[in-house]
Amino acid sequence: MQAAPNPPPMGPRPYDVFVSGRGVANGQAKVPNAGGRFGPDTPGTQTSGIQEALDFLLSAVKKPGVKIPEGGRVLVTGNATINATVKIPVWPGLLFEAEHITVEMPSGDGFLIGYDYVEAGRINVGAMHLNIGILDGPHQGNRTPGQLPAYNPDGVTGLHIRQLDAGRVDIGSLRFFTRYGIFLDGYDATDPHSACIDSLYLVNSITSNGVGLRTKSNSSPQGSFTGGNKMILGHFLGNYFGILIDADIDAKGVITTTTPTTIHNHIFATVEDSISTRANPPPEEACDVYINGTANLFFLNAKITRLRGDKNYLIVPAALALHRYNPSDNNVVHAISLLPAGFTQLPANPPVPGTVYRNLSGHALEIYLPVTFRGPGQFQSSLGAAQDKMVPLPPNILPPGTPPGSTLTFFLRVPSGWFYSFSANQVEFGTAQVVASPE
Repeated sequence: MQAAPNPPPMGPRPYDVFVSGRGVANGQAKVPNAGGRFGPDTPGTQTSGIQEALDFLLSAVKKPGVKIPEGGRVLVTGNATINATVKIPVWPGLLFEAEHITVEMPSGDGFLIGYDYVEAGRINVGAMHLNIGILDGPHQGNRTPGQLPAYNPDGVTGLHIRQLDAGRVDIGSLRFFTRYGIFLDGYDATDPHSACIDSLYLVNSITSNGVGLRTKSNSSPQGSFTGGNKMILGHFLGNYFGILIDADIDAKGVITTTTPTTIHNHIFATVEDSISTRANPPPEEACDVYINGTANLFFLNAKITRLRGDKNYLIVPAALALHRYNPSDNNVVHAISLLPAGFTQLPANPPVPGTVYRNLSGHALEIYLPVTFRGPGQFQSSLGAAQDKMVPLPPNILPPGTPPGSTLTFFLRVPSGWFYSFSANQVEFGTAQVVASPE
């Protein structure tokens, strides 16, 4: 009997491959690849050895006569820089883990996932798991609030997913990509069998990108579409545009729509500071989120959302009034209160005199504030729908014949989303009682 061959020397397990982001080439190690097999010193690499490691693992796990590889793990340590697209084919069971990756080329895709299909007329299972701590695009310095984030239709995309079925994507921070942060391309003219379906996306923050998330779908007879995904996307901040569903945008901020066929996805996100950084967008495009899909569920905390498409269900906080919805009997918008009726907390209680607060509870608040007069002073409240439109209400003074040291209770009703403040002169505030009431 002939002995079985030993597994290739990849790591503790037969199909573990390790990539070091540190090496002689980038001045971070004294020995090639910090002693590892792959890294920045891999001959001819443009991806710090990542593509070479994937190709090496692919040759090990792909069984003879089988077109689709199965299993294996790639672990990237340190901050690995890439200057060419990392391509990962349809690869069930692949686990790709990375600490920090910086994409340095100015255009193209940082990662292209599921770029190949194997058999015409069928969708291939691509149940892989990508886990990346930080995925950065070309660094452009720190952007201050109000500074226009770069957007380039011919720029660089962080994660371009063409096929992923029953997979998972985890990213801690996604930053600085001049085109799209994440692009789910459920249809590509060169690959009519691509599909992004039934997968889980967990992204903590999507910051300073051209477009944070874009999806495209075709639902062609071949089965090409984006659908059935659950996306918990955390915080969008300072992007040129937040989310585009079955739509795209040009360098002037003009949005074009495609057929609304991104379908049956659940998307949860908070989107901030995109509309404020765009210069005079047309009225139709004056929004942070543009939805043009079909039968999706969105739970969004966004300043302005444009809802088109068909049979979408949008849930938004009642405190955010700046939503723009195209009239459609087939779309449903449900405004919810962030806090239950009877909510009894203020940002500070007792309130701090002179501090401006905003009612973000989703309810009108009835505030009953005890005020103790220490002398012939006065108490005054101010109220307004915007901070620069707050109006002082008539002042309250100690009634004649009431001795100093007396405590009186004053009432103020604050509509949802409004600003309010209290001023004090020789008075002290006690702990207010607060009751949430319908608008």
